[in-house]
Parts: sequence; structure tokens; C-alpha cells
Amino acid sequence: MPTPYGGELVVVHGGLVPGVPLEEQDPWAVLHMRTLLIKKKKEGKKDKHKKDKKKNKNKKHHKLSIEKAASPASDHSDEGDEDDNNDDDEELLDDVHPEADLDSLLAPVHDNDNAAISMTPLESREGKPWARVWDKFQHRAVPDPARRTTVVFGHDAKAGLQVGEYSFGLDTGCVAGGKLTAMVFYEDEDEDLEGKRDAVRGGVVKVAHRFVSVPCRAGVKYDL
Repeated sequence: MPTPYGGELVVVHGGLVPGVPLEEQDPWAVLHMRTLLIKKKKEGKKDKHKKDKKKNKNKKHHKLSIEKAASPASDHSDEGDEDDNNDDDEELLDDVHPEADLDSLLAPVHDNDNAAISMTPLESREGKPWARVWDKFQHRAVPDPARRTTVVFGHDAKAGLQVGEYSFGLDTGCVAGGKLTAMVFYEDEDEDLEGKRDAVRGGVVKVAHRFVSVPCRAGVKYDL
């Protein structure tokens, strides 16, 4: 469903894998997933050679820095070289903690096959909550806000109501006697859009949303 100011809104039961076109999503994942197991992809020989070369350069620089610091005659004339190795330091940190900085791993691409990481959908809670990854991916990999996608989903009563920037989880445990939650869309009458209506073909209105919950009774169990 297109939104008034660009982007799309989709509704799924379980979740979506970032970077995979909607028509190519795995039906099992769309129905069942709760988390994503995120791993750095294996490097080819050429990429590994480049990274090893950078690591060796970084180690050499570190050794020289220690030697210079220990020398009483050191005038620290090469202090500016430290900035040149910031990227190398970040790569080393990523190697030690491959899941520590998700932003550094989410490559700015629409095709997940070209990303620096692989994302495997899981129904268990072994991985990272997929909705958090989705929110980060929309910012990191989809620069144009008009192409970003918001997802409304369920299948995660344990997490309860989840309100992200581009993801909304509505499962609040109705079957177990919790609440039934709806996401209600309405025209935002407080927004002055008279100037914008003429600029957009067909006219648009500012759409806002709110969450409404009602209590539920625990589901009835039947003997089969």
C-alpha cells in the first residue's frame, strides 16, 4: 500500500528479510520469522589478501608508534598519520566483533546478495530482532525516503507492542488472555497541507496513526 508521502506499507504475519524484494521473500520466513542470524560473508582470496595487507600495515604502524613513543628524541612529527588508519582500526574491530556495529555491516545496496553480510531468518530468538535490523537497513541501504518500506507484523507476543521507525509489531498476546491491538490510520487534521494539496496530483492528506488495544479472554481449549 503506497503511503501519501512516498514509500510503501506492507502487512505480514511474521517478518521480512531486509534487502530482498517482496516477491522474492521466502513464504516460510514471512509467516514464521522473529529474528535474523547475521554473519559476515566469507571473503574471496582477493579480498582476503587486501585485508591482510591492511592489517599488516596497521600492525607495522602500531609498532613504529610504540618505538617512537619510547624514544626520548621523538618529536612526534608523524602524528597526522594516525588518522589515515582509522578505517583499518574499524575493520579490525569488525573482525573481533562482527555483530557489534550493525551500521558498519549493512552495505548501501538494495540487493542483499551484494551486501557484506548474510541474514538468515529464524523463528527462535537466537538472532537479532528482525524489526530492529529492518529499521537500520532502511536508513543505511535505502537513501531515498520515498523508496523505504514500513512493515506491520505480528507473531511475537513475547515482545509485545513494538514501535519502530519503519516497523510496528502488534502481537500483544490476545490468544493467551492479553490484548488485541490495532493500528488505526486517520487524517491528521492538525496539519496544514493546503499548499501541498495543489502540488501533488490528485491531492493528498497527512495520514497519522494511533494504537488501540482491547482486553481479551484466554482462548478456549478443546479436547480432540
